[in-house]
Amino acid sequence: MCRPLLSLMLITGALLISTEGQEDYHRLSGIYKEAADQAIQHCNQNHLQGAQHINFLRFLQDTKKSIPFYIELHLKATDCSNTWKTTHQDDCKFISQAPRINCAFCKKRETDLHCTTQRRTAEQERVEFRNNCYLPGSGHPASQLIPEFLLP
Repeated sequence: MCRPLLSLMLITGALLISTEGQEDYHRLSGIYKEAADQAIQHCNQNHLQGAQHINFLRFLQDTKKSIPFYIELHLKATDCSNTWKTTHQDDCKFISQAPRINCAFCKKRETDLHCTTQRRTAEQERVEFRNNCYLPGSGHPASQLIPEFLLP
């Protein structure tokens, strides 16, 4: 009697875990949905998880409340193959063993998007990228002409 109930609970738990992030994506609005879509498109086009489609998982909690020009979110590979779809796919379930992909960007341009698998995310790399978001004028094309030794 206990084994069927335990089996049912395990199956239900697995289904809930595999759909984590599906409802969250549909609750997004404005800049957050655009950010998620840009990150999904970028990661799927650059094959960050090989042949698997990558879906939105979640925003990091502190970034939605902080400065509006810095957004950090997690994506994750799914059981669907990458067919160049560039938006969140509801019918795809997350692969539990797949590493999360950490994406961060400032402003709304894809050139300001930086994604890496979480296994390779170094804290220094995240801090460096975040600091560049706040450099006055760093988004201007002329800022690329400034020699690095003159930057703080």
